Amino acid sequence: MVSSDLFPLNDDIVGQILRFCPNFDTLQAAIHSITREVAYNLVGPALPQALRVVRYPYFDHCTKDSDPFVMAAACPEVSDPLEVINPDKQEMLDENVHVVEKLEDIYSLMVKDRTSTINVLTAEESRRFRRAMYRIMLYCNIFSSYDYPPEQDEQNQRTIIAQRTAILDAYPTDELRQLESALWFLTEIFDICGCHVETYLPEGPAGALDVWEARSRHVIDLHLGVWKDGFIDTPLKNLWSTRKIAPQHSELLSEGILDFVNDLDVICSQCAAPCGVAHYNKPTWCLVPMEDNLLSDNLAENVSIRNYFDEMVRPNFDSPAAVERFIRRLFALRTGPYASWDPTGSYCFPCFMTFVQYHMRVWLLRTVKYGQNLGLVDKGQIPNSDT
Repeated sequence: MVSSDLFPLNDDIVGQILRFCPNFDTLQAAIHSITREVAYNLVGPALPQALRVVRYPYFDHCTKDSDPFVMAAACPEVSDPLEVINPDKQEMLDENVHVVEKLEDIYSLMVKDRTSTINVLTAEESRRFRRAMYRIMLYCNIFSSYDYPPEQDEQNQRTIIAQRTAILDAYPTDELRQLESALWFLTEIFDICGCHVETYLPEGPAGALDVWEARSRHVIDLHLGVWKDGFIDTPLKNLWSTRKIAPQHSELLSEGILDFVNDLDVICSQCAAPCGVAHYNKPTWCLVPMEDNLLSDNLAENVSIRNYFDEMVRPNFDSPAAVERFIRRLFALRTGPYASWDPTGSYCFPCFMTFVQYHMRVWLLRTVKYGQNLGLVDKGQIPNSDT
């Protein structure tokens, strides 16, 4: 019986080879070696960082009194290749790989190439991204694994900052830059989904993916016992100062991870302003922030309209695909000064959000039939879309 078309050996031959192991230690070593190879096939070159996430002794080394250097040295990334990967760790690896792969796909669309719906990162760019993401995952796991005293005194705060700084200090400067860029990417996801970044950042990569896929901050239970002030910004600033390195002046999500970014010369189809990577087109409609700026000021200030919108309309934006579908509807309704807008065009953020706000009013009038539900048109609270 052949187990896979990829390999010439059938199961009987493999079984015969294993049967002739001279002792149990040899058999176990063979099994562990095969398990690690499978883990590498699953995770890729970032396997050392991924294994550290699932093996780190969180409950043995993580308290508010733990020695920072002991915490930083625990479960190093370079480990025995024959060390057992237990079934529970294998399951955790599987879950974490799913998170990191999904985030990499989003990163590719958001940062690398906003015209491609498939991941176009090179092998080396992918390795940098995944390594950074697993390290952020480890950091967030460590500092969300124990509760902090309700009232932090200055000594406790200094201790916690020292712990956090020590964990990050283990990484060389270029890889720390990559981690910072990956961190800004997570920040962007939380921001798009309407999350208060400092509150949600400790939820890490898994939390970012959860809110992204639901397009809601309400889908995760926050770690309430975490001291979140300067959660990762403060130790990074400390390290840049200690290493005498100037911090980056702008939050470039590509810094250190990508060798190049596609389509940097894109200009807005409406105003002809340079957009760079921050343009909106069909593939990137899912990146449009749907928490704020959807209603023009005069509508947003009306309590009745705002409440109706929050209760009845916003729940429709429950996934990136739902956001795309909704914007497709808005383009189908385009009218007035936007009648000639091309849905295949590329637009800068200000132009695109002006289009969204204008047609949100049109959509409310024609699709939700606001007038019938609330009588607001008769009262003059929603202006006619043609005026």
